[in-house]
Amino acid sequence: EATEKLFREALACVSHGYFNAFASLCRRTTQAMFDDLGENGRLRVFDQVNEARQMAEIDPDTFNVVKKVIFGSDSEPNPTLPELGSYEAGVLLEVMKDVLYQSYVRLGKLQQAMREVAAGNWNYKLAIASNDEIGEMSRNFDAMTQSLRMSFSQIERSNQELAALNQEIEAFSYSVSHDLRGPLRSMDGFSLALLEDYGDKLDDEANDHLRRIRAASQRMGRLIDELLGLSRVTR
Repeated sequence: EATEKLFREALACVSHGYFNAFASLCRRTTQAMFDDLGENGRLRVFDQVNEARQMAEIDPDTFNVVKKVIFGSDSEPNPTLPELGSYEAGVLLEVMKDVLYQSYVRLGKLQQAMREVAAGNWNYKLAIASNDEIGEMSRNFDAMTQSLRMSFSQIERSNQELAALNQEIEAFSYSVSHDLRGPLRSMDGFSLALLEDYGDKLDDEANDHLRRIRAASQRMGRLIDELLGLSRVTR
């Protein structure tokens, strides 16, 4: 907020032709910006200013004036500001706008991207195309979100496959519970009926066979119960 307020005042000065006041407020703006961004931010601004010089082909004398305004400090023992004409003020204005955009607007985009991802918008792309630290962060951020999208897609596919498998297990459990229990109950029930109604007419070996049939069918029933319990645990 302090940086924005100071630069608005600087814009008011340059619009009225108060170039030296404009230079003073630009220096105070950059000092406030360096306080916000720290030493790494100051180094980034230095690189941005040099990049702007190369792109705009600023002549050495004018560039020295711009550097003295931006990187000078009012806290120095004898702070001085270079005299600005309309041309130097115009160049300084364009450099300041570029520096502020690079330092705050792109950083704001990065913060917005983080908020979007935190809200669950994994399709958000930052796409800041530059070769500095923020550009590298942008590329890493986009690569991270792409990797997350792929991971979530894989998880979704796995969940769908798991749901289909659970349906198959459910169908199997139904089949086991209904289709297999019926014959087993019949075997056990008819064997019991034979023992009760005709046991005295059968020899010992026949009675033993019937008891074995009943024991086997009951054991099979217990195995079915255990299989159903295992299927529930698997789900």
